[in-house]
Amino acid sequence: MLQTLDELVQYLRRTVPQPKLIKQMLPDEKAGVVTFEWQSRRFAVRKSLEVFEVKGNRIFVTGASGLMQAALTTKNRNQSVINAVIETLEQVEGQMRDNKPKALALLDSVK
Repeated sequence: MLQTLDELVQYLRRTVPQPKLIKQMLPDEKAGVVTFEWQSRRFAVRKSLEVFEVKGNRIFVTGASGLMQAALTTKNRNQSVINAVIETLEQVEGQMRDNKPKALALLDSVK
């Protein structure tokens, strides 16, 4: 979960497919969401990465919002896995000099 709407705006700009198609991205502090238009659809995204489609003054869970949410959370999950792998590899590197068997066992967990 992201901490601020500004972080969410930056995350969305990096993560939404075809980010050049994003229009009118606006943080709404009162509602706790960021709204934007993409592919002729209006979305509202919470800091927890829940995505809703906005139609008029109402929000809906639609197929499009589900797909957008899947795109946002998958990339977030993949980044978490990559960070964990990097951290483990750094630990392996540090232990190679002192304890090779333990380092190799750690390396097996990365596979």
